[in-house]
Amino acid sequence: MHKFNESQTTNQNLQQQAQLQAQVYDEDILRDRQIELGKIEECLQEVNDMMKYCAETVQEQGVVLDRIEDHVDDASENTSQAVLELNKAEEYQKKSHGNCKKIL
Repeated sequence: MHKFNESQTTNQNLQQQAQLQAQVYDEDILRDRQIELGKIEECLQEVNDMMKYCAETVQEQGVVLDRIEDHVDDASENTSQAVLELNKAEEYQKKSHGNCKKIL
């Protein structure tokens, strides 16, 4: 009976060691998962920061494009006005030139 008790105690010790090893293994897996989740979180934060930067850049470029559009509109209007002024100057010059011939 003594050998039976020793055998039973040895089996219990082996089972406890196996359980401890399984627990350590599970803890290692959980720690590795936690590390990987931390890395994923960092990557997501980087993506979030990049998206914010892109949104800010698009906003800034929109303001610049609005200014460019305003300048183009102003240039177009000024060019149209300049054409009108040149036409008036041409008519005035033609009339003046004709008056100069009459004087001569």
